[in-house]
Amino acid sequence: MENKRKPVFWIFIKSFTDMHAYKHFVYKNFSKAFLYILLFTFLLSVIFSAIFVASIKDYTTQLITQLEQNTPEFTIKNGELVIESDQPVILAETDDKGTLIIIDKEYTGSVTKYEEYDTVIVLGQKEIYLSNSAIRYSIGYQSVLGQKQEVTSEMLFGRVSSSKPYLYIFFFVSMFVFFIGNYLFYDLFIALIVNTIRRIRKRPANLGISLQLTAYALTLPAIIYLIWIFTSLITIPIEPLIFILAVIIAYKGVDAYYKSIDEELTKPKEEA
Repeated sequence: MENKRKPVFWIFIKSFTDMHAYKHFVYKNFSKAFLYILLFTFLLSVIFSAIFVASIKDYTTQLITQLEQNTPEFTIKNGELVIESDQPVILAETDDKGTLIIIDKEYTGSVTKYEEYDTVIVLGQKEIYLSNSAIRYSIGYQSVLGQKQEVTSEMLFGRVSSSKPYLYIFFFVSMFVFFIGNYLFYDLFIALIVNTIRRIRKRPANLGISLQLTAYALTLPAIIYLIWIFTSLITIPIEPLIFILAVIIAYKGVDAYYKSIDEELTKPKEEA
């Protein structure tokens, strides 16, 4: 089947509005579909990162302002924190108990000491501790600051403030890699499901074609998933429903492709 080059926007819209258009999505190899995945996941990563950064901008500004106002003088020398103030010292704390940043030289990673907070960052005697619902992590000062003999509090938090743009870039790159990896995984998984169903029903099936068409069929489910993440319109988990929707669109797209082939093969006979 010979396909004329279609604009990306046309492919994007037709991927979830017109199953009959799927006959135009199949090429000799997976390269076109992969380029679509790259472009689409790049767009998703830009949107996701922009919304996320905008949503935490006031939050991070509040924390940084508190850090500048509340941080006492201290130094980190030879991999250890040296401070003359009484312990512990709260450097920043959000009103909703979401985040706590604190100096506590006696802290050794206790699970229960600051459990009322969602996220806790503790500057301990020799290590920085990070704790939240997803991860518990600690790292020594020498690993973070290198081999400098002495770092002051002013130097440390100055580095934190100046590193914000790099953290945002790192977040975007991480999201881009995450989206591509997940997109390719679900592309393969759903294509296998579609092929299996078609073989059970004794219908034509080709994994290469299913892989290509599933790449486009995932467009609408991915958009719905992104909207669900950033809104509270639906409070129940909808991942299974999104997955089923992706399978349905992929199957209908593959089915429409093979039907278009049958129509082309029977058309000359009808004219004769």
